[in-house]
Amino acid sequence: MIFNTLDFHLDTQYGEEPVALHVPFRARINYIVDSFSMRIPKKIRTELFHKLNVSAHYVGHQVTPFSAVEGIGMVELVDPDIASIYRATPAETVQRVKTFLRRGIHVAAEADRLFAQHLDLWEHLLSTAEEKFDHDFRISRSHRSRRWRCHAVMQVTPSAYHFDVLVKDSKSLETIQRHRIKTTECFFPFYVGIGFSKLRWEKGDIVGLTRDDKEVFRFDTGLPA
Repeated sequence: MIFNTLDFHLDTQYGEEPVALHVPFRARINYIVDSFSMRIPKKIRTELFHKLNVSAHYVGHQVTPFSAVEGIGMVELVDPDIASIYRATPAETVQRVKTFLRRGIHVAAEADRLFAQHLDLWEHLLSTAEEKFDHDFRISRSHRSRRWRCHAVMQVTPSAYHFDVLVKDSKSLETIQRHRIKTTECFFPFYVGIGFSKLRWEKGDIVGLTRDDKEVFRFDTGLPA
């Protein structure tokens, strides 16, 4: 299987978590799992799962810490005091979640030989999750002169997700302009939508379009037409 997703879940004994608690919590930690998942190199294989869920439970339910069903790997870690994570500071919350994820990754590695071959990579992705980076949406378009190319990206940071269009020199691939389209809280963009699916050059303007060619945004690069 091709491994492509890591996620984290809670079971705090109180049943379904109130939105007032759960939404701020996810906003604090989503960038960690999103940053990890979006930087997994393509075509890294595992034996048992394409997605790994690491869960922290107040009491154990699984017979073993790891199980896999239909390509979903599940690691259950037990922490009777897990509900206290909602009272932790943002920094404490992040460190606790990263600790759970690290433990979960090692538990999964004990069960999956191919996944275990990349433990150094998993450690690196987790330790660098707080460094901002650009996730390429693979929406791009060359200028008719072939001198420049524009790319739609999402800049992932611990505080927000920024949706940008980069203008690059076609030969050197150096970014010469960054145009911000919008900023959202740290929630994975495929749930809320990025709002456009095409880019088009109109002389020196870059235009963002929906699938049915409705204009979403336009900006002037100032570059020669």
